[in-house]
Amino acid sequence: CMANLEALWADVADDDAVDVRAAGGRAVCEGCARPASACLCDRLPARPVDTRGALVVLTHPNESKRALNTGWILPRCMRRCEIVRGRYPPQHLQDRMAGTAPDVPMYLLYPSTSATNLDEVSVADDAAAIVSASTGQGSLDPDDVLAGAAYVCVCIDSTWGQAREMAVPTLEKMPARTRLIQLPLTSTDDDGGDGDDGGSRVDAPGLRRFSEGDRGAGSLLTAPAPGAMLTAEAAARAVAMLESTCAG
Repeated sequence: CMANLEALWADVADDDAVDVRAAGGRAVCEGCARPASACLCDRLPARPVDTRGALVVLTHPNESKRALNTGWILPRCMRRCEIVRGRYPPQHLQDRMAGTAPDVPMYLLYPSTSATNLDEVSVADDAAAIVSASTGQGSLDPDDVLAGAAYVCVCIDSTWGQAREMAVPTLEKMPARTRLIQLPLTSTDDDGGDGDDGGSRVDAPGLRRFSEGDRGAGSLLTAPAPGAMLTAEAAARAVAMLESTCAG
């Protein structure tokens, strides 16, 4: 169920037992190779869910060394998901994306002023628009996670600073039909607002902000800008929205 993807991060973030900062020297989980006190295995689906589209997690080479890395969660949750390491898509990934059927929409998930909000994106409409101008057939190994995908979405797994450096070269190395997309921002007006701007500040869905005395277990990092959030949360929400717009 795609609702499970969108609900995943809320479920994980509300688990007060998760505190990576207090995990040093503890027993290590055999399932995820993380300290037991930071293990999320019992919060993940028993089986990865099936999706119409494919998710590629482009992970910065240094990201796997970070205790707060969340990209590893995604292949445990989605069957058609792959982690690829690099500062931009390596040649083998470029070749595989080029080998997809020409009517398969391509997306890069990254918050930007030039990105299209996901609530304005339709996989079915994008596929219909592409097919009218496309020729040729796809040429992928049947076992490739991209083979037969209704769409391909690439998300960047890195620090926010690294993501800014990776976004442009990544987009340049993806097929020309790639669209830059982002999660829609949500206004804090519904919460009454607490700033001098009368509540017009916007946060990405699910984003937590630290307050005085609230830096204990379970808290998430403060994002540097609206729309920035942890990889697992952003990707799960994005895939859920894309899946809801697939044809049929």
